[in-house]
Amino acid sequence: MKVMKIFELRDKNNQTTELFKIENFTTINEVIEKLNKHFNIENDSLKVDYYYDDGERCYNYVYVASDGLCSFVEELTEFSEGFQSEEEWKVNSPVEIN
Repeated sequence: MKVMKIFELRDKNNQTTELFKIENFTTINEVIEKLNKHFNIENDSLKVDYYYDDGERCYNYVYVASDGLCSFVEELTEFSEGFQSEEEWKVNSPVEIN
């Protein structure tokens, strides 16, 4: 049985970034539900902004914007040219969220 894990990616000062890493991706809805719980959002205000629903994709990252829109990508290269790797996102450590 596949158990999805989501990691909050933090910078060198242990400050959270807007980027989360997904291991063993299951569904978009399960990720959104876990993030709403993590942010203590009761009215499910996080919304999906960007993803392809072809049933074949296994998303590895989700970007949570300040307006609550979530962008799902398989690879960080799907973002702008300036953010091609975790290092360019200033990621230093992952912390699993429950």
